[in-house]
This record gives sequence, structure tokens and C-alpha cells, in this order.
Amino acid sequence: MMPPFGYPQIPNNPFYPPPKSPPHRESRHLRDEMPSSDPADEDLESLYPSITDLLQQLDKKHAQRGLSRHISTFEEKDFYNIDEVAHITAERLSSEEFGFTAGNAQFFLDAIRKEIKRIDRAARKGKSRQY
Repeated sequence: MMPPFGYPQIPNNPFYPPPKSPPHRESRHLRDEMPSSDPADEDLESLYPSITDLLQQLDKKHAQRGLSRHISTFEEKDFYNIDEVAHITAERLSSEEFGFTAGNAQFFLDAIRKEIKRIDRAARKGKSRQY
């Protein structure tokens, strides 16, 4: 038997559904349940190698270029991973700000692009194997 229409709302009353929350609270609640697009803490670490590692690696293979002398410049400017400088121009690297020669600037940027492309390709391969 259904209770009369004016029956007061009682928590857990089987005859009436619970009262709805105000829309602003409801939307906030839904927003809290949705996954965040913010990266997790472990995602904040770059998947690309450090500039220092790449410069040292290039210095071993191409010692005549003397690229490791630029390590401190990048650290002073708070550039740490290669993806952070991938879009810097050769002209900017050749300026007083970084002090590269024109040839070394282009060589370094080419090495960065190749490394990023290699890592991205490997990451895509790994994702396709998961499915």
C-alpha cells in the first residue's frame, strides 16, 4: 500500500525515492567521480632522456663537437629533458643565450628529433601490443 501523497520524506523510506540534491552539488559529485585528465605524479616524469645524458652520449660519439660543455647552460635555464628544447630553433641555440655554433646547434636539434621519434615509435609499438 502506498502512503498518502503528502507523506513526509523519511530517510530510507521504501515508498519514496531519496530527495535529489541541488544541481550544483550533484554536478560537483559527478565531477569528483570522473577520472581526472591531470597527469598522475608518476606521469610527471618525462619519458624522454635528459639533455645531460644526450649531450654526454653525443660527446662520446662525436668528441670533436664538444657538446658536453653546454650541459651547465641548460641546467642554469632549467631545461632538463630533451622534449623541453625540441622546438627551440637553431638560431636561438646559436645566440649568446646558449652559445652553440651553427653546425652544433643543427646537429644537436637533429639528434633530439631522432631520439624523440625513436622513443615515440617504441611507445606506440608497446601500446599496440597491449591490446
